[in-house]
Amino acid sequence: MEHRRGEWLDLVSRHHKEWLKIAKIYGCGDFSEDVVQDMYLKLHKYANAEKVLRNGKVSKGYVFFVLKTVALDYHKKKKHFVDVGGVLILPNDISNIEEKQAFDKLCAMIDTEANKWHWYDEQLFQIYKNNKTSVRKIAKNTDISWVSIFNTIKNCKGKIKERFYEDYEDYINGDYDRI
Repeated sequence: MEHRRGEWLDLVSRHHKEWLKIAKIYGCGDFSEDVVQDMYLKLHKYANAEKVLRNGKVSKGYVFFVLKTVALDYHKKKKHFVDVGGVLILPNDISNIEEKQAFDKLCAMIDTEANKWHWYDEQLFQIYKNNKTSVRKIAKNTDISWVSIFNTIKNCKGKIKERFYEDYEDYINGDYDRI
């Protein structure tokens, strides 16, 4: 079935309330409307009727995937985090001075620990953490096997989780003086 440009997007928008519920499930809260609107823009820019519609009906799986991607982008922009396998997710919008000092201390402790590692491990971890560069991009730029980089980063994250798990829990619980 042939669809005019944008007509298929009207079909997608008929499920707007459902997309809002999904965005809220993805943790977008009050910004769910913005995330859904951004999803519409992404669909309009990058998709077409053949991708979005199946037998004249909206392919919810495809839209869910796009919505999830947009929601993840929202979370990445909303928070500055040190990614160590999901254990450390640290907010950047800190208003409490004591909380900010604890955050800075925790980051400094992680950097100090990383400085004790073999130079190869330290360098790869710092590139990964500070530049927010993907493993594949690091591999491409350094001519190092992505498998080697992946395993090194995974081991580094494991060391940090093991060493700083309790400090991170104290940070999350507001026990800043225990860090």
